[in-house]
Amino acid sequence: MITALSSLSVLQIATIGHVLGVVLGMGSAFVADVLLPRFAKKGSFAESDVATVRIVSAMVWAGLGVIVIAGGIIFLQDMDRYLASDKFAAKMTVVAVLILNGVVFHFVHLPILARSVGLPFSQSAEFMRNRAYLVASGAISIVSWLFAFLLGSLGRGAYDYWDIMGWYGAVLLAALIVSFFMTDRGFPAAPTTPP
Repeated sequence: MITALSSLSVLQIATIGHVLGVVLGMGSAFVADVLLPRFAKKGSFAESDVATVRIVSAMVWAGLGVIVIAGGIIFLQDMDRYLASDKFAAKMTVVAVLILNGVVFHFVHLPILARSVGLPFSQSAEFMRNRAYLVASGAISIVSWLFAFLLGSLGRGAYDYWDIMGWYGAVLLAALIVSFFMTDRGFPAAPTTPP
């Protein structure tokens, strides 16, 4: 086992790290997207709920960090090919959206959740004003992670940047529309389960 590991090239090690980063980041993001609506069924957030979300969010950031570092190493192994690839450019655009969405979640949504702890949603004007944006952030997360994963899984071929981004934009728009109609169901003003 040790002999096999020591024989791995830098590219192979970076590729393994990249895959592990995707597993950690995407898996944790999906867990957060499932947990938040489950916590919200009580009609308010507990301290433990927000603490759990913070831990899962940190795991998403850890996954993204590994992806960026390992991806950077992979990129340096064949810069010319990647710079000429529309698929790579599209993937980097989607990853940039993921990072921006993560920044908004960490610095906007998480503080709002923390300030809403213990308050019924109906009594937290700040949360009620922002819950649709929180749901939209979840939709952006799901679609972007799936697209980044898909683009990373596709083999070499003739891909057009704007074709890919057109599909991404269309799916993202559909997800945002669905999220708008799911806001009341996902984050109800009144509890949907007994305390």
